[in-house]
Amino acid sequence: MTELLVAILILTILLWVTIAGLLYRRLANLRALAQEQMTEIQRWQAAYADKDHAAMLIWPDGAIWDADGLFARLLGRRLRDASDLPADLFNAIETAFSDPDALPATVALESGGIANLKLIPGGGPDMPIQVQMATAIRPPANLSPEHLDIAIFESCPLPMWVLDANLTILAVNRAYAEAVEKPSANVVLAEQLGLLESDLGNAVAEVMRTGSTLRERRVAIVAGQRRNVAVTLSLLTKGQVLVTAVDVTGEEEALGELAHVLDAQSETLDRLRTPVAIFGANKSLQFYNSAFRTLVGLSEAQLDNITHEALLDAMYTGRRVPEQVDFQAWKRDQLDKYTNLIEAQEEMWYLADGSSHRAVTQPYPFGGLLLLIEDVTDRLELERSYNTLVEVQRETLDNMAEGVAVFEEDGRLSLFNAAFVDLWSLDIDSMSFAPKIGDLVKQISLNTSGPAHDGEEFRDQLAAWVSERLSRKGRWIRGDGRIIDFRLVPLPDGGTMLTQTDVTDSARIEQALRERSYALEAADRIRSEFIANMSYEFRTPLNSIMGFGEILQTGLSGPLEPRQKAYVDNILTSASALRDMITDVLDLAAIESGDLELNLDMIDINALIEEVLPRLDKLLDSKKARFAYQPGDYGRVVGDKQRLIQAINNMVSSIVGLIPDASLLSMSVEVKDMQSFISIDADRCGTIDHDRDEIVTLLKRGQIPERQRNSGLNLALARSIVTLHGGGLEVMAVGDAGICLRMELVRQNPAAVA
Repeated sequence: MTELLVAILILTILLWVTIAGLLYRRLANLRALAQEQMTEIQRWQAAYADKDHAAMLIWPDGAIWDADGLFARLLGRRLRDASDLPADLFNAIETAFSDPDALPATVALESGGIANLKLIPGGGPDMPIQVQMATAIRPPANLSPEHLDIAIFESCPLPMWVLDANLTILAVNRAYAEAVEKPSANVVLAEQLGLLESDLGNAVAEVMRTGSTLRERRVAIVAGQRRNVAVTLSLLTKGQVLVTAVDVTGEEEALGELAHVLDAQSETLDRLRTPVAIFGANKSLQFYNSAFRTLVGLSEAQLDNITHEALLDAMYTGRRVPEQVDFQAWKRDQLDKYTNLIEAQEEMWYLADGSSHRAVTQPYPFGGLLLLIEDVTDRLELERSYNTLVEVQRETLDNMAEGVAVFEEDGRLSLFNAAFVDLWSLDIDSMSFAPKIGDLVKQISLNTSGPAHDGEEFRDQLAAWVSERLSRKGRWIRGDGRIIDFRLVPLPDGGTMLTQTDVTDSARIEQALRERSYALEAADRIRSEFIANMSYEFRTPLNSIMGFGEILQTGLSGPLEPRQKAYVDNILTSASALRDMITDVLDLAAIESGDLELNLDMIDINALIEEVLPRLDKLLDSKKARFAYQPGDYGRVVGDKQRLIQAINNMVSSIVGLIPDASLLSMSVEVKDMQSFISIDADRCGTIDHDRDEIVTLLKRGQIPERQRNSGLNLALARSIVTLHGGGLEVMAVGDAGICLRMELVRQNPAAVA
């Protein structure tokens, strides 16, 4: 856009310069015309004495032939036929047709002159008579005959008049009478009508005193209009001055118009951001704008009437011209353009500050040179960036796995990459001729043994889709088994971009994963159903075992020996543990199926833990573990009390299964904002097969350490219960060998409980 504006401004400048040149040529033509008229008057005055005779043919019907118009000019009138001749001459010639000898020798003219005539008969009644007239013109009595030719005076197209020392008009020509709109010179002389708005007293006195020719600009009233005239005063005799007026109104108007044009041109150029300088024919700086002053880095005082050579020296000193091996030779080449430059010349200036300029030098119509220096640094940088971007885009497109093709508004292919050619299996040589999309589609080869209907639709509809210029996406299932995802996107310039991605492998993997997911879901459903059914099936015989064991333990069937009683106790303990495991399995199945409902209430955390502690004694005794808990006011949480007790029991049971004998367990509560954390820490953790870090890693992954299946089931159930409450269960390593299970619960107001 910036380049376009600069071009428009430069064209505007050139247009103004052209207009100024035309006005200048018009002014020069007007000046030349005025000079030519004055020269003609002087030529008449100097050379007309040699034209001392004229000839004319007159036919009996009155037709005349004045070959060079001299006869009419000597008579001072227009001759169309014999009737336009002076009366005395017309009567004499008419008589001469019947009696040639009757032609008088001389004829008095209306102007006061005398014509010497000679008649040459034509040789027959129908033949023309040749009339020759010798000039023996007698001027008016008050004019000097040796200084004024009356014929020239009368026939001159410019107003001419003769003044005496008292500014009395002595004689005027026909052009003067027409200028003051009077029928004849006699009327003008009688009324002493002046042509000019002001008198010529001082000018006439100066001419009479010095005897030189004087020229002045005056205002005249010509045919009722104010006109600017150039007045020339020439001395005829000591007491008479000849005055000639040349209309120069057109010249004045041209000068005024030229001044306006130059002012407008200067104002326009000064507003340009492009530096402009105009040098005159004398090689001095005549005009410059503010942008040029900024470029050269000189003040107005330094630029005032500076020569072109001095300006180049100053710019070279300030490093505002290109670096040159031989600056003097380069400067001479610049100055030689005043004489040898015919057309505009352009060159690039690369300055020391890294900027780039386009310097255009052309002849100036009024002489000299016009210099325009355009800063193209940004444009060149933009071009470099654009070219780099184009190359990057080209390399990016060529290395993309997706096929990309851009079609112009008329459907012709304008851009494509290698992946597009490969996907369509096209001939690369045919792509260089910008084929239309219809011709490209015909080259698509589809294997009809496959599901060709999808490929046929793509091939048949693609041209129509491109012409619609609507966003469209879909999947192209080709007959050769390849699956292509495509997308059509309309572009701002009227084109359409087609992108294609070969998703054959990913589609097949997706299908395999989907099928596997279906199989896993079915297996999980079957597993859940199996666990639920088997758990209930296990509970029935287990209840029978526990019932008979309790009968034996109470001695209803008879007293037991100590050893037998120990066996029965072991049977009941194992059966109770099995029952708890079956209950956990059922709870897990209920949670996973979404059938478990919570009975939410506001629960005091300290009371909850106090209720859990008595149930932990038996677990802690099995490992001879020590236990620590510091009661306190820990606030309340929202939850199902029985399920939270179950979760805490399972957490303790899980951690007990992971610690060695005589370990220290501690329970603590931490309250933060809207969360409460219940942590169970063990100072040592480890088994025969796994160390602490490995156990923590396995538990974080959801895996169960070997020989600790019960711990894994308890922990899984605890995590599910806590998650159901909107919290979470985290396994962490503590110290060098310890482990921590931390439960996160949400604290809420009683009003939030449904």
